[in-house]
Amino acid sequence: MINLQKHQFLIILLPIYEDLGDKHQALAVYGQALLLSREFKDKGGEATILNNIGGIHNHLGDKQRALEFYNQSLSISKKIEDKSIYRTLSPQTFCRYS
Repeated sequence: MINLQKHQFLIILLPIYEDLGDKHQALAVYGQALLLSREFKDKGGEATILNNIGGIHNHLGDKQRALEFYNQSLSISKKIEDKSIYRTLSPQTFCRYS
């Protein structure tokens, strides 16, 4: 139960770190949230977190690392048939990395 509460708390904190511009701290918190999503077998949450981690790496200028996270997110989204991820992972997203 404690990990579930921690997971929910981290999800609340993430936008705050991003809004404050502390991308490196946001990556650390996303890493914790990712581990908990995997622990709870929350595939939708895992895909979203991976996508958001990719976005931070993109913002930091690490395009290759961003692409790795986007691909992981897309792979999970396809497996669970979550089409909502396609709104953020458009072909234009991948064209920027080719």
